[in-house]
Amino acid sequence: MSISIVMLTYNNYEKFLRSMTSMFYFITEPKIKEFIFLDNGSHEVELKKFLRNLDKQISKVKVIFSDKNLGISKGRKILYDVAEGDYIASFDSDIVIVNPLLFLDVFYKSLDIPDMMLVGGGGGDHPFFPSLEKENIDNKESPESPLEIKVVDEVAGWFHGFKTKILTKNGGPIEMDEQFSPFWAEDSDFCMQIKMLGGKCSIMGKGI
Repeated sequence: MSISIVMLTYNNYEKFLRSMTSMFYFITEPKIKEFIFLDNGSHEVELKKFLRNLDKQISKVKVIFSDKNLGISKGRKILYDVAEGDYIASFDSDIVIVNPLLFLDVFYKSLDIPDMMLVGGGGGDHPFFPSLEKENIDNKESPESPLEIKVVDEVAGWFHGFKTKILTKNGGPIEMDEQFSPFWAEDSDFCMQIKMLGGKCSIMGKGI
């Protein structure tokens, strides 16, 4: 079993650097097959230089540069199409992962539940993924225990995880719809596609 970690970047170098620092464990974790970044037309020289250095220095890292901002859904579709892992973990570029080992354990166990097609992380106060800025994306129904998950109608937050076999590129029925650009509603649509197929979405329990 292998995971492709994918992420869109757009400026905000300091937040991205802190996010990558929190994921340092994943660089040496054998289950993590690759990191794929798509820079969505950033103009910050410092960020673009850092991404180029990551690409050169870490074999697991692949960076794609876009001359313009493609929006979230188009950008994620490119990332999903390129990813080669058995699973995809799609992160926002300003999250901080508190407990990588526990995350991986819950990640795999959640997606092994029958009909569970997506697991996600919550909003700005979610302890697994505490954002550097509090925003209005807040999955308030997250269970208290980090080992629990809760089935929800949709997951709007900092993280989506799923098996790549559900994607159309692998013969599955689901894709990131490019019409939801530049942003908003792409998370809802992705979850709606899952629900229409009888699948389930869930939120990870709160971290330590």
